[in-house]
Amino acid sequence: MAEAEPVTITVPDAGRVIAALGMVCKLATGQIEKDPADAAGLLIDAADAIVGVGAEIRTDKGDEPVTISGRTLVYSRSVLARAIGRLTTGIWEC
Repeated sequence: MAEAEPVTITVPDAGRVIAALGMVCKLATGQIEKDPADAAGLLIDAADAIVGVGAEIRTDKGDEPVTISGRTLVYSRSVLARAIGRLTTGIWEC
């Protein structure tokens, strides 16, 4: 995580990231009874990513691009990749 470079994106793109992470939360809650540890882990990581992106958007001044820290990017990518893997393999349904 320490080596991940920050990325600058537009506010609408940051909103898309938050929406995708929110969908992962919704899908993970549907898995609580089937695999509570996995679902809870994904929910916690998704929450951390949402908080990170939201906190960085909060500092935005109007239409300026937002710089997302490397740590937040790593959490976001990890959560999204894990959810995509579960959907692709049929472990989760959408």
